[in-house]
Amino acid sequence: MMFSEVFIALVAGLAGTTLMTGMMLGGTRAGLPAIDVHGILGYITRPDRRTALGYVMHWALGAGFAIPYVIAFKIFPGSPALLGAAFGVVHWLLVGGMFALAPMVHAGMRAGTVKEAGAYMMKSLGVMGFFGGLIGHIVFGVTVGLIYSLLR
Repeated sequence: MMFSEVFIALVAGLAGTTLMTGMMLGGTRAGLPAIDVHGILGYITRPDRRTALGYVMHWALGAGFAIPYVIAFKIFPGSPALLGAAFGVVHWLLVGGMFALAPMVHAGMRAGTVKEAGAYMMKSLGVMGFFGGLIGHIVFGVTVGLIYSLLR
């Protein structure tokens, strides 16, 4: 993978994460259950208060996750936007399942400051958590695919 493709992946990942963040914040303002990934990540090291680390981690993870997407766009034939949607589903199925393991390493969840999300956020938000995460990751994948298509 060339430097320019890594750069494109990082830009696409940051854009996808920004759009996903906007959806989370907008959904909360519209009265939907709060999908507060930044808050969950913000309490990961401090049980007593939320830190800006949550936002930094989410954007860093989004930028990093876009790199395998771009590698896959080069391997699999088809539209990067459609492939991005499919990869977003897989991404959510992997990452969403990891929420079940969070209490083992999460300071806020261990202290009871943050409610355990459970796998796919089903414990904290029910079906809305699952579908909110799924839609967010599909949007992330489509965004990464579209930006990759525009910049490559």
